[in-house]
Amino acid sequence: MVAATAHSLLPTASVRTSLTAAAVFAAVFAAPVAGADVGLGPSNPKPTKVFAPGIVASIVFGDEPAFAIGLDGQYIAFDTAVSSMGKDVFGRGLYAQSQLYLPFGAPPMHLRHSVGVHALHGVEIREQSREGAWTQFRFGGAFRHAAGDVAASYGPEAQPIVGAGEYALVWLGLRFTPPVERALHSTRKSHGWETALSLGFSLPFGVGGWPYGAVS
Repeated sequence: MVAATAHSLLPTASVRTSLTAAAVFAAVFAAPVAGADVGLGPSNPKPTKVFAPGIVASIVFGDEPAFAIGLDGQYIAFDTAVSSMGKDVFGRGLYAQSQLYLPFGAPPMHLRHSVGVHALHGVEIREQSREGAWTQFRFGGAFRHAAGDVAASYGPEAQPIVGAGEYALVWLGLRFTPPVERALHSTRKSHGWETALSLGFSLPFGVGGWPYGAVS
């Protein structure tokens, strides 16, 4: 019985395939940070393009309450590289997220992926630092894998976020996902409405430049 239980906890072929795809996607998405180091100063301020990979943990509410843990990555393009203390800073870009869902009851564990666009606004507290308080709004599409007798589902997601630190190093988001379509050719019940409270930690890199904390 112990062996059977252990076997049931092993990821299925579809889960392994999804994890591999997510890893490949992350590697491709992170490639721009492999450029030369960039120093800072009045003539060379912090970069306007940033890639921020990180981790995210969520408490999921709705038809299927769960704890979720996974990876989050976002690309941010800021309007300007030159800034001053107290100045408004605006950015926009793309994001991608992949999480493993561990339901508190049924169905069994499964994966959820999402991609989309975002807009960001912040107020800096130190000149040319990108350090401050941030608000962000994400909008995209999400896919939840089938689990047990529950079919896979697709749907839009919307998420307001507040953050603090350099390039929103720590952030808190509230995610809403209404399902709008079940997996093709499936007659099973699909995942229902979902609301998730998420806590994320990001490690920002200037695209084509320096790693966070390497220069000052």
